[in-house]
Amino acid sequence: IVIMKKVLTVLMVGLFAFAGRAQSNEMELFQSMFNLEKKAALADYLQLSDEEGKIFWNIYEEYSMERKEIMKQSFQIIKEYAEVFDNISDEQAQALMERSFKNRMDLEKLHQKYFKKISKAMGGTRGSQFAMFEAFVDTQVRSELFANIPFIEKQ
Repeated sequence: IVIMKKVLTVLMVGLFAFAGRAQSNEMELFQSMFNLEKKAALADYLQLSDEEGKIFWNIYEEYSMERKEIMKQSFQIIKEYAEVFDNISDEQAQALMERSFKNRMDLEKLHQKYFKKISKAMGGTRGSQFAMFEAFVDTQVRSELFANIPFIEKQ
């Protein structure tokens, strides 16, 4: 977990520092690197048997595809915020925050959906391990985001 924290921190700093000005293909490259490191850390944490791995990684790939769409929306929100934060209007601030809340709720719903899928296929312990890992990663991501994104100043 300590190594994973370091890897996630380095990747997240790169992602969020880059998010406001990166081109689409650059963001995809960073996301791909992040996802590979995350998957390796998850494999290390779970220590699945070959039989468990066949079940889990098939479900995880479905999850990853759905998560990718939610993360694209998240990065779009960050990008839009980066473009206007120094001169943001009241309406822009409210709209971006509402989209951010919805995005986080979508991610939570996705975690719950796949917690249930994994629990049904592999048992509650494995489902819980997945959910805890994802919660940990998301907490790290949010922490890095708020450490590296400027807050709105009173106009």
